Amino acid sequence: MKKVIALLVILLALSILAGCGNRLGGTASNEISIQEWLDNKGGTESSTMTVTVKTIVNPVLAIVEDEFGTSVNLFGVMVDGEFMEFEKAGISQGDTIVIRGGKYNEYEGNVEIAEAALVEIK
Repeated sequence: MKKVIALLVILLALSILAGCGNRLGGTASNEISIQEWLDNKGGTESSTMTVTVKTIVNPVLAIVEDEFGTSVNLFGVMVDGEFMEFEKAGISQGDTIVIRGGKYNEYEGNVEIAEAALVEIK
């Protein structure tokens, strides 16, 4: 009986730890801000950012902003490994989206997120 209780306690502890994930300061460690992304000249493949589409400049270029008011250009999104224009991906101006990864790219003097995978439209 003691072994069963000990096993249950261990399983409960593992379950709690798994639910916490890698957390730092109350936010998931793979969720980063645009400023963190800019400072590191990109994120990891598992880094996510929650951003609001402020302006769609053309079918493949938008200006996005995070909750802290930092903005950056977003060059299209990847959906199932395929580059997609915003309209085809179902993204409209004003939408809040979650993107993952994204390469740091400088184009004509502007920094942009390129090849970011669309995770969710909220």
